[in-house]
Amino acid sequence: MKRMFLVALLATTLTQAKAQDYTVTTGGIVTEVKFYSPDIVRVTKYQKADALSKTDPKVVVTMKPQKVNPTKREGAKEDTLLTGKVMVTCNKQTGVLGFFRPDGTVLIKERTKPTFTKRTTHTIDPYNVSQSFRLSTGEAIYGLGQVQDGTLNHRNKNYNHMVQNNMSVWIPFIHSTRGYGLYWDLYGPCDFSDDATNGATFKTEAAHAVDYYVLVGAAERGDEVQQLVRQLSGQATMVPLWTFGYFQSKERYKSATETLGVLQKYRSQKVPIDCVVQDWQYWGGNNQWNAMEFLNPEFKTTYPQMINGMHADGAHLLISIWANFGRDTKQFAHFKEKNQLMKMGNDIMSSTWPNNEGVGIYCPYQQSARKYYWQCLYEGLVNKGVDAYWVDSSEPDHYQSGEDWEKTSDFIVLNKDDEDNATLNPYSLETTHTWTESS
Repeated sequence: MKRMFLVALLATTLTQAKAQDYTVTTGGIVTEVKFYSPDIVRVTKYQKADALSKTDPKVVVTMKPQKVNPTKREGAKEDTLLTGKVMVTCNKQTGVLGFFRPDGTVLIKERTKPTFTKRTTHTIDPYNVSQSFRLSTGEAIYGLGQVQDGTLNHRNKNYNHMVQNNMSVWIPFIHSTRGYGLYWDLYGPCDFSDDATNGATFKTEAAHAVDYYVLVGAAERGDEVQQLVRQLSGQATMVPLWTFGYFQSKERYKSATETLGVLQKYRSQKVPIDCVVQDWQYWGGNNQWNAMEFLNPEFKTTYPQMINGMHADGAHLLISIWANFGRDTKQFAHFKEKNQLMKMGNDIMSSTWPNNEGVGIYCPYQQSARKYYWQCLYEGLVNKGVDAYWVDSSEPDHYQSGEDWEKTSDFIVLNKDDEDNATLNPYSLETTHTWTESS
């Protein structure tokens, strides 16, 4: 079958040329194919009439396209783009794409054209967009983040309204046993489904364009696809050697003396330990939530002995920090003045942990907010000798709801100065930029 496919392909070849990018417009939908490397292909599809088609925010992919110049073969009905790692075909009448190895082995194919459903009755008002794919018989797909249902292979599964929450991390990426990965680069609430009738489908709410990447590795070496993921989105940081040791944590230690005493007890029992975790309320009451300072009287004057004692005894201290701030903290006052607290409509979103305490969630979508967060963290904890940080509530936790759900659970209404997006899913990435930009 592979040999017959290649013969038919070459027989329809009209020209051969080199081109970094490929674009075709069919039925008012523009399909763009861009090679980021010989084994990473980006696909975007949008409506030609949509003036905002290129405005969807992009914060995950950090890779810049390499100069690839795939070979282009133009046929009467189908065009082909070929590198040493992947072959992409495009039906010139429909814009439907197929992805193959250079020898013709099928990786994944689009099933149909994308869909764009206008959202006319909602606060956030672009489109719901979707793209369906044909998978192969016997193919398994892994990924999608930390899915809390015990499932490893996501074939014939359906997941609706995938958004970050307290115990689920959704990453719209699948890794196939056929040796490819597919990353869906959109940030609104996402549905994923796979069935025999409709194929595997990604659908995202509140977007203007389909945007995904196909990463091609070897079927027998899954690490190759993971290497391409890191190439696409940034290298993973290697953690210090001590973090591979034993951590002791509970909800919670109530004084600096108690925290240090835990380490001393382990040492006296000759039980190996590398880190003790200090969880919440070292800052004091809920009005001072996440002040990122030792304001609790049980820590205020004795925290130096705790930290120095840990280090002197060959251990480390990890401390929890959050994305929200109590009403009496300097951070709350600063972010409120700068209009950098997340909102429900025109009101500050205050229904977050701890509930009914007037706590506000800061907005990491603005670089100035991230810089101020880091300044407070450095002055209050880093500079005091704390070794590591448990970045809690990075979803962030939020409970507010209402008739206009887009203002609450899944879409956060931000102000016009925000640099990225009003959707929730990239929140944890954006708040993480606080460290990568500043430390």
